[in-house]
Formats: sequence, structure tokens, C-alpha cells
Amino acid sequence: MSKASHPIRRLSSILIKLLQRIGLWTFWPFKRGEAAPEAGRRNSPHFESMEPRLLLSADLLPVSITSTALSAPLHSGDSPSVMVQIHNQGDTAPDKPVVVDLYGKASDATGGEIKLGTATVAAAGLAAGGDATAAINLDLSQLPAPGLYTLSAVVDPANQIAESDKSNNTLADAALLDLAAGSALPPGGINLSPMGQTAATTSKYFVLSSTATDFVDFELNYGTLSLSGEQIVFTGGSNVDAVYLRPGITLDFTNSGASSDLVYLDGNVADYTATLSGTTLTLTDAARQESVSVKAATTALASDQLVFADGSLSTYDLYNNLKSGTPLPALNTAQTSLSPQAPGVTDPTPNQIKAIALNPAGDTFVADQHTTATNSPALIVLGSSNVDTVYVQDGANVDAHLLGSGTDLIYLRGNWSDYTKVVAGTTMTFTRTIGGMTESVIVAAGNGSLNDRLIFGDGSVLSNDAKTAVNANANVALSAVAGYNAGITTPGI
Repeated sequence: MSKASHPIRRLSSILIKLLQRIGLWTFWPFKRGEAAPEAGRRNSPHFESMEPRLLLSADLLPVSITSTALSAPLHSGDSPSVMVQIHNQGDTAPDKPVVVDLYGKASDATGGEIKLGTATVAAAGLAAGGDATAAINLDLSQLPAPGLYTLSAVVDPANQIAESDKSNNTLADAALLDLAAGSALPPGGINLSPMGQTAATTSKYFVLSSTATDFVDFELNYGTLSLSGEQIVFTGGSNVDAVYLRPGITLDFTNSGASSDLVYLDGNVADYTATLSGTTLTLTDAARQESVSVKAATTALASDQLVFADGSLSTYDLYNNLKSGTPLPALNTAQTSLSPQAPGVTDPTPNQIKAIALNPAGDTFVADQHTTATNSPALIVLGSSNVDTVYVQDGANVDAHLLGSGTDLIYLRGNWSDYTKVVAGTTMTFTRTIGGMTESVIVAAGNGSLNDRLIFGDGSVLSNDAKTAVNANANVALSAVAGYNAGITTPGI
């Protein structure tokens, strides 16, 4: 071999090493499947292409389901429009238009999911890190019967789009639809409350699981941060439900469910005016601006209990008094609202209570814990299209990552450093142990409507800034988080 061939051999060797280094080719001295060449036999290099790799891809996930139409009962002939927000947390836009399906399922878990509508979103609107909204018109004639239905959204149901993660394409039970019997009211029709007045419900609470008893205290009164003016509808479970009504609140407890449920009231029995409409009893304290409606029981055994500051009274006895003039028995002083003996949650898995904001101007919720040895009900809050507020009492368990549009406000009574923080996609979970209880709060932590204000005892930050800081340093100080505001703190500590 001439000396002139050496540079060529050297160049070939360098080229082979370069191609191997950048991962485009793999060098083999002989083809796969062939035996090694005989001694002394020359062979030529052979290049094989490696398998193609997906370097850039979309990652689509539905983050919220909202609609002002869901704030009132709907009917089979209605076709409400529902908005599904989609976020792309991948590296690039999807390679084709994105299909979004919306499903309904009975809230009591009977029956399967029913497809109610579909929409398509242009791929160009979902660039990397971008958000888009799918407007879906629902066909409520597909639902088999009146009742409550949870709504779920599925992005790319046929798996037509290449994504880095397909496990996050479903948002389950993210909104609630109330399908009423009959047809819709005619234009100008008015829905009347049991007392013949218009009902302006601001929020609804539903006990989704009832493995144990539960106790919800609607106490929140820190100046402008209060529940005063709320009109709440509460739907109970099959076990004992207990609620504590506070001044300034109107409560519809007529759907409390089975068992002998409990309603606690601040005043003495003489402070309240009782009225009867059909089988609905309404007690009103004008001075406290509070009112509660309950269903009269047909037997003493199934009767709910009204617990006042000076004793308790059954709805059965009150109903008979109003209807037939039967004298009221003496109050049972074994239990008063001054020292509630509300049922504690005895099951290690807490009940789930879903609270839904119906006030288009935004709503306020409080998550409480009144037992020291067990878990409180897990409160799942679905927000409005405006700014909503959630106040977390010590030891409560709250899922507040579906508050919807607006920079919502989440008040935690601990300091930032008291909590363990875990980031998962566009959510963060804050946990701490206090008084023998484990407090857990899940919040949204993303762009746009997923960026809420987290307020602690020592200041506040936006949730997306908190996520970015924690991802960079798990032990970051609150004052080191971008946008830290020392002037906004949690009241009532």
C-alpha cells in the first residue's frame, strides 16, 4: 500500500468514530447473522442505521371544565356549552388537530360513562407551553334519567397524536351537572324556593362517599373574609351528616339523605321563627340573618335533629307542632350547640365532599377539621369563572386544584416552612402534621388560570412561582420565591 493511502485510511477512521459518537450509525466489522470472517480474510466496514427516536413531542392534558350553564338545573332538551381548557406541557405543537370528548356519569357511580359531546381544537393553537379552549355543546338527551352527573373530559380519545405521556389525557369528575325532570321553564319562568321566594344559590355541597359520618362547620368570619351572604345547598350521604350553620348564611338541608342528621345553630330555640310549606320546615333568625330549611320526617326514628344553644329538638316534633298544633316536648338538654357532640369521622379513609361554586362573581369555601384523632372529610372544590377563595383550617384535607379561571386565593394557617411540598405536573401538594392530624392541600400550579395565590402565615406567592422555586430548590425559603409578598398573610392565626 502506498503512503498516499494513509491519509485516506486516517480520514475514514475519523469519520467512523464521528458517526458513532453522534449516535447516527453503528459500526460492525461484518453483517449481523454472518459468521466471523476466516483468518486472513479482508472484510469491509458495514453501517447500520439505529432505530429512529422521538426527540420532540406534545404532551396534552385537560385542566378544567367550566360553564355558567352548570350553575342551575338543566333539562333533557337543553344543549349547554361547556368549556374544556387544554394545556400542552410538551416540547412542540401536536402534529394534527386535537379531538376532545366530554362524558357524563351518574354521581352515585351507577352505570357507565355516556358521551355527551365532542369538539376539535386546531393544532396551531397548542404550541409548546400553550393553552386552548374547546367549546363543547352537550346533548343531554343522551342521559337516561334525572339526577346528578359528573363530567369528564378526554383529549385525543383515539390516540391519534404522538405524545410523550398519554396517561394524563383524562380529567375525571371535574364538574357536576344537575339534570332536572320535565322540560325547561318557558321564557320569563321563575324557579321558586319552598317559601315562594327566588333562590339565589351560591354553592352546592355533595357528600360523594359515605363510609363514615361527617361534620361540616361553616364558620369563617375574618372581616371581609367570611361566608356571610352565602346561600348553600347541601346534599348528604347515607350515614349521619352534621352541619353547623353560622350567622349570615342560608342553608338548604332538605336533601340531607338517610339517617338522623344534625343541624347546629348558634341561637336559642326562641330566637327562631319556624314556618311550614308542604313538608319543608324553615327556621329563620332575623337578627343573625341566618336561615335553614329541613325536610320533616314521617317518624320520630328517622327525624333529623335541630341543636340550639339551649337544647335539641327533632324535626318530627316541630312538624307536628306546626301542622296540627301538637305541643312541643321539652328540649333535650343532653346536647347543645355550645358544646357540639357532632359525629367524628371514624373511617381511616375520609369522606369526600364536593363543593361547587355557582356564584358568577366568585365564591368562598372553608375546609375544617374538628376531630383530633381522625381525618376530616376531604373537600374537593370546583370553582367559578371568577376569583374563588378557600380557607384551610388546621388539619383539613382539601383538593383545590380545580378552582377554574381567575387568580384564586388559598389561605393556609401554617408558615411556608411548615409544609412538605411535592410538585406533580401542574399541581402542588402541601402537607404538614398539626395536633396529631395530617393536613393536605392540593393546588394548581401552572400558567394562566392555573396560577393561584397561596397565602401563608408569613406571606404569599403565586403557585406557578412556588412550583418553579421548589423544582430548583426543595428547601427554598418563602422570601426567595419570585413575587413574594410579605404584606398578604392568613388572618385568624
